[in-house]
Amino acid sequence: MPIAYSYIRFSSEKQAKGDSIRRQKDLASEYIERNSQLGLELDTSLQLTDEGLSAYKGVAQTKGSLGVFNRLVEDGKIERGSYLLVESLDRLSRQTPRKALAQLGALIDEGIVVVTLNDNKVYTSVSMDEDSGMSLMFAIMLMSRAHEESATKADRVSRAWRQKMLRVADGVQLTKRVPFWIVKEDRTKSIADKVAVVKRIFRLSAEGLGGQRITTLLNDEGVSPPTSKATRWGISSVKKVLNSEAVLGLLNTADGVRHENYYPRVISEKLWIKTRFQGVASKSTRDSHSVHPLSGLCVCAVCGATATRSGKSGRVRQDGTKNIWRTIGAKRSVGEVQYLKMMMRSKSLLATLS
Repeated sequence: MPIAYSYIRFSSEKQAKGDSIRRQKDLASEYIERNSQLGLELDTSLQLTDEGLSAYKGVAQTKGSLGVFNRLVEDGKIERGSYLLVESLDRLSRQTPRKALAQLGALIDEGIVVVTLNDNKVYTSVSMDEDSGMSLMFAIMLMSRAHEESATKADRVSRAWRQKMLRVADGVQLTKRVPFWIVKEDRTKSIADKVAVVKRIFRLSAEGLGGQRITTLLNDEGVSPPTSKATRWGISSVKKVLNSEAVLGLLNTADGVRHENYYPRVISEKLWIKTRFQGVASKSTRDSHSVHPLSGLCVCAVCGATATRSGKSGRVRQDGTKNIWRTIGAKRSVGEVQYLKMMMRSKSLLATLS
């Protein structure tokens, strides 16, 4: 009984939310039912779905599940005579016709039967060789059209970005999302109290304080977090500020272009460079210690915050544990490890992991 594999690819979140996935799945099921004389069995163990991977740039063919399928075919782990069901040829590739045809040829040379479900076209080594070249010419025509459509779209997007860049000097805003210290409706203006927090974070870092100590300090002083949804500062937010080039007025867009003076500069180049050196020093110190297997995984059962380890001398306590896990709120008697012990219900396990 031949095995049929259904390959589904969609390139955008809009398609994911829409009808694309269901339609492609239904087409595969309908083909198998309609051609029951083939005795096809639909494989469900291999999930051949590529979400948001470009067939125009060839990403799906190398990094996606389609690439996995190709390698399994090459390794002989997918048997000759198996079927690959796709909605259309452009789901396999939107590269140049030469590259797209080479990929199709590689599959059928390995004995894979490729079926395009939108037109019920069957591609095999026999059909490509023995129908006076009609299947070959038809495939090239479809591949050429798919590539041309993608190339036109890519050029249109590129031209739109170029037009946006030309308007940057006139104050046009390229993105809706801005750093928390910038006015959302006007990227040329900053928010004074937020800028003060950013400057302080950089000064503290330049003085040698690490991300965790800065985070603790901001929370202890009740400094408002960067977003209204957050209730406290997290170390990731502090690191995001320290790694952001927006503080120098820069915007890096998806096309690789750096826009200078896009935002108002809030710190000096000298301070930025100083924090870079501090960051390298902190990283080398941090990397010299082993990472605990529970690092980043344990949370306090009382306050819900991430638990961190303290007391690393290795001294064994009367209860058999060696380390105490605490949360950021431990200074205020919130989140001691006794709650973690209660959750795990095993002092010996906690001692082993600590």
